[in-house]
Amino acid sequence: MGDSRKPFVPPNHWLVTSQIDVQSFVEAAIYEERELSSTSSPSSLPIPVIALPTPTSTFRARNLQSLSKRQLAHLSPRLGVLNNIPFAIPFDTRVSVFRTFVLNDAVATAERRSTNS
Repeated sequence: MGDSRKPFVPPNHWLVTSQIDVQSFVEAAIYEERELSSTSSPSSLPIPVIALPTPTSTFRARNLQSLSKRQLAHLSPRLGVLNNIPFAIPFDTRVSVFRTFVLNDAVATAERRSTNS
């Protein structure tokens, strides 16, 4: 049995790759995330804010829950795009941003553990 769904837009119609430089978008999103997390976290370590909830990000998530999606998008437009219209950014780009956030979270957790010991 075949796929009977008919596409109503051309492939990659929603992607904004023709309007933005994807590499600079990634760098700016990571920078914004670091800046936003350093102002909302007790330490100045670069900590991700859009990662899935994990035990290491629970404290930060509680601090950032006070921000609405609109406030987050105003403070950090690129993170707002990733949170509100992720389909506009290519999947591979979103994965690379997420992996960077996870790596930053692992580094921050290791540094917090070493300073608390």
